[in-house]
Parts: sequence; structure tokens; C-alpha cells
Amino acid sequence: NSCSDDDDDPYTQKTTEFTYTYKIPVRGVENTEQKPAATTLELSDLLSTQNVAVSEFISGEFQRGKCHISVEGLRGLSETIELKDFKIAVGNRTAVSLGTCSPSGTNGFQSDVELMADKYTDIVKTVFEDLTKNRKSNVAIQFTPTEDVTNDDKKVYLTIKVTGLCKYKE
Repeated sequence: NSCSDDDDDPYTQKTTEFTYTYKIPVRGVENTEQKPAATTLELSDLLSTQNVAVSEFISGEFQRGKCHISVEGLRGLSETIELKDFKIAVGNRTAVSLGTCSPSGTNGFQSDVELMADKYTDIVKTVFEDLTKNRKSNVAIQFTPTEDVTNDDKKVYLTIKVTGLCKYKE
């Protein structure tokens, strides 16, 4: 009499790839260090792309090759603007400095480009781990803009595209 562990489950498990792009507004006053309050990213946003409730979520596996970070909309403001010493902190971890973000991306951190190098996707992985463990992830940014970023006419965002294989109850 052999039984697999699955025979005891009253529900069916399904695994699906989920992708969601979180957007964090970037605003600031010229030559003033900005430290906006942390933004809370919710697991429910990621799961909603497949109409799955958080209560049905079981586990997730990070998909590094399908994730990225980008600063969107900067080029639309100015060709010369820079976001100096751009840092991202996930949860209570130490902030990661990404350097200066600019439309030209002279140091590799170019705006309006999907950044997929490990130093960027490591941040996304940390966000994903928080989402799957705590059902939310708090992300704080810090930077000093060389020109005003008001978001009145043009929208500037830090986007975090998260992709994971998620197992859930069906």
C-alpha cells in the first residue's frame, strides 16, 4: 500500500510564472538629498496578474533572467539630469548604492534601460524573497537630483520587474 504525499492534500497545487512591475515614484529638488518614505510592495499585486489570492499562495522560486530594475522617464525630463548616489534599501537591510543614474549612463546606470546585471537583479531577488516570506516588501530609495524632478508633467519611476514561479492552491 504505497501512497504519495500528494494524496493527503485536499487541494490541487499549481505552479505558474508570475510577473509584475512595481513602480516607485521618483521626485526631488535640485541638489537636495532625497529620502522619501519607504514604499510597500505587496505580494497581492504579483498574484493578481493570474487572479490568485494571497491566501492560496504556497511558495515561490525567483526567476533571475526575467527580472530587471530601471529608472523610467528621466530622459523625458532632461538629457543632462543625474540622480547622484542612487541607493535602494529593501526591508531593514543595508542600502545598495547603484551610483549615478543619467540618460547617458556614463557609469553604466542608464535611465530608461532595463538593467539586468547581477547587482540589479540581486535587489529584485531580495524583494521577491520578502514578498514570498512576508507577503510584502518595503523598498526605500535615496538620491540627489541635479535638477528638479516634480513629476507634474513627466512621470519618473524606479521600476522593479519581479518574476517568479509561484506554487499555489487551486
